[in-house]
Amino acid sequence: MMALDFQVLFGLLLYFGLSPLTKIGLENLSLAVSQPAIRFWTLSHFGAMVAATILVRVGASQAINAKTPGDRRTSGDSCSSPSRRRRFIIGIRGRECAQRKTSLQIRTE
Repeated sequence: MMALDFQVLFGLLLYFGLSPLTKIGLENLSLAVSQPAIRFWTLSHFGAMVAATILVRVGASQAINAKTPGDRRTSGDSCSSPSRRRRFIIGIRGRECAQRKTSLQIRTE
């Protein structure tokens, strides 16, 4: 997490202090909106980096607060993780997850 903190600090220093594109964009927002390159560096990139930092922080706090080491790496059952869920919907490895869920249901009954 310290690497992320340094990267955010360095990025803010570049964004507000050293970048000529963001200086131009922040001084004249109407120009920033009309020019794609300036708009990207002034608005879109900054917003995406803030969102990414928030997602990393939320993920790290969930991993720290997980009850078991297995829960820190996954969201529980591997068939219910988001990537496996997408594969299940489109049919790739769906049969394997469905068989595992059926066998788990039989064991618990």
